[in-house]
Amino acid sequence: MTRGTESGAPLVEAARQLVREGLVVGTAGNVSVRTSMGLIITPTAVPADELIPEQLAVLDDEGGQVGGTHRRSSEWRLHLAIYHARPDVGAVVHTHSVAATTLAVLRIPIPPIHYALHELGGEVRVAPYATFGSAELAQNTAATLGIAHAVLLANHGAVAVGPDLPTALERARLVEWLGRVYLEVLRTGSPHVLTPDEMAAAGDRFQDYRPSRM
Repeated sequence: MTRGTESGAPLVEAARQLVREGLVVGTAGNVSVRTSMGLIITPTAVPADELIPEQLAVLDDEGGQVGGTHRRSSEWRLHLAIYHARPDVGAVVHTHSVAATTLAVLRIPIPPIHYALHELGGEVRVAPYATFGSAELAQNTAATLGIAHAVLLANHGAVAVGPDLPTALERARLVEWLGRVYLEVLRTGSPHVLTPDEMAAAGDRFQDYRPSRM
């Protein structure tokens, strides 16, 4: 087995879940997990239902590919930039889900319309547009994400992060759900946004809410 891919089965399943749940189509989107040496990321141009662990790209901490039978995702720079900026992040999920991407095209952030935004670190901001796969996009994404757990990419899609892959996946789903709610609100009326105090109170309740993730 190619070096580093022995832990790749969860990544393969995550990629398949994104397709099953409609968060990506075709070969769009990508998923990665941090390793002690760098990261493992889904490869470019491989349909999720054909993906096997040996095809996952193993990268070192500078982005060099050191394992995997297929070429790394075009968005490897984006994932690496987030890992470099955020030591707390253990997994990154990049989607092209419909509601999130619609808001990204409109370049409208998701404000605190629901207490569930606390799970994403507050408002989901929009990173400035840059060509996909570029160093500029990677820098824009990491900078706009800041200490939050999700970000929209202008005219592109969304990114969610977490300490582990299950958390990052659940946050990607949450971004899409909140995006759908917000688009419906904008279509039917004017949103009432929660105040910082109301969000802080929700955050206090979340501390008691675990053991399950949001």
